Amino acid sequence: LQPVLDSNGKGVWEPRYDQRSNRVYWINHELRQTSWTSPGGDSEDGSSPAASSESPVAGKLTLPEGWERKVDTKSGRAYYLNHNDHTTSWDFPIAGKDGA
Repeated sequence: LQPVLDSNGKGVWEPRYDQRSNRVYWINHELRQTSWTSPGGDSEDGSSPAASSESPVAGKLTLPEGWERKVDTKSGRAYYLNHNDHTTSWDFPIAGKDGA
């Protein structure tokens, strides 16, 4: 999934992964809005709406090169380890953004 420019030119919609619901949602920081629906009209996994009803969505997301998904033993939450620069993030990394 790649970031999508808002149709009105108001910021960028970025995909994020929600650990609790095991779904992808979209966030636009400039508009201060979130959405479960892709701003590009696609389903949350980036395919056309009728293309797939398979779940969970997380299994369809591809990590950028050098990233690994780990699980925090205390909280049980997934986090992401960037082997390229030795950093971690709770948010799913997006290729080409912030070192991803």
